[in-house]
Amino acid sequence: MECPPEIRQCLKVVFDLSKAESQVLYYLCNNDARTTKIADDLDKDASTIRRYLKKLQDLDLVQRQEKNGEKPGRYYEYGVADKTALKQRVKEQLEAWRKQRIKDLEQL
Repeated sequence: MECPPEIRQCLKVVFDLSKAESQVLYYLCNNDARTTKIADDLDKDASTIRRYLKKLQDLDLVQRQEKNGEKPGRYYEYGVADKTALKQRVKEQLEAWRKQRIKDLEQL
């Protein structure tokens, strides 16, 4: 499932996300998953996905949750905790961006 271009543009403006980072965020809006699952589904290297996940976590867009596996050991699963809150945050950031661009135009 490809992130729509309009959504990618919004995420670029608001959070300075690349196309691939936007794709990971879009994926996690609909799926909670481990790094390897995300990498497989998006046909990316797991180390690249980990780098994207780190940025998304730093921006507080995705959350990492520790899980216990069937075998001894733990793993991390990533996801968007509250999709409605994320949408609201993007809307607010876009509105702030719009207002600033209007101010910038007025100063021309």
